[in-house]
Amino acid sequence: MLKKILKGTGLTLLAVLIVGGLVFLLRSDPILMIPGKQLSGEVVPAPSTWEICNQYDTVALEARPEDPYSVTVGCLQHEGRMYIPASNPTKKTWPQLVKENPNVRVKIGENVYLAKAEQTDELSREVVVRLSIEKYPEYAHLLKPDEPTENPSWIFRITGR
Repeated sequence: MLKKILKGTGLTLLAVLIVGGLVFLLRSDPILMIPGKQLSGEVVPAPSTWEICNQYDTVALEARPEDPYSVTVGCLQHEGRMYIPASNPTKKTWPQLVKENPNVRVKIGENVYLAKAEQTDELSREVVVRLSIEKYPEYAHLLKPDEPTENPSWIFRITGR
């Protein structure tokens, strides 16, 4: 009896691993912290203002058009422009890919926008912290506007292309 149970459990586990592996290999959009490939969705022209990003906690960013690599990222909107912060950018793949080729695609909701992501320093650290606290108040205790950070951050401004 125990042999049958173990055999059934083993076969079920094997089936789950096979299905999970196939889903992982065939994925398009990123899944939480797991990078994806080419973003799915309707490609539409970039909006004149990026206020739509305030309606979503995260967006998906696709870099490297020739071999798409997509990630889930937070976004900030300031004066109609969208910004994507990258903390510890030298330890992550996507900021390096975006610096090599700024042509990206951004998925907000079900729409995919052709965009350009350019590193900028036009927002002060204080503004980035304030915008972050306003949008993500649950992380306010982690953000200290007056203290310098050990980890560098890059900010990418997103524009339509």
